[in-house]
Amino acid sequence: MKRKYERPMAFEETFTTNEYVAACWGVACSIDSANKVDQNNPGVDHQANHCGLETNQHIYTDSNGVAVSMIEERTDRLGDLTCNLYTDPSYLHERSYSSVKQGDYIYWTTKSGNRTWHHQGYVKSTYKDRPNHS
Repeated sequence: MKRKYERPMAFEETFTTNEYVAACWGVACSIDSANKVDQNNPGVDHQANHCGLETNQHIYTDSNGVAVSMIEERTDRLGDLTCNLYTDPSYLHERSYSSVKQGDYIYWTTKSGNRTWHHQGYVKSTYKDRPNHS
């Protein structure tokens, strides 16, 4: 059988994603400030190894980089908790997720049963070297 010579050629492919992977930002709770707010709430405390970690609260963004939701993960046996945002430390006036930007100081609550935690902290990129990684 005779073989046909083919000239070597390089081909280039363009990768196109078929879906958007949401970026997320992290927020570490300022536990000292938050514990002052909740000092009279029995069974409610803020700990450095839980809400004090910026990798435990995630703000998810849409394909335009606009915040759409916030979840607290890795709680102390409470599962994932939905976060509700507020405009100030009175925790009386709700804030829309879409108004949140990296670098903002935000206030939020989480609830489990009859307990409510009042958190606060700065919004940061979860992974500084990989800002679009969630």
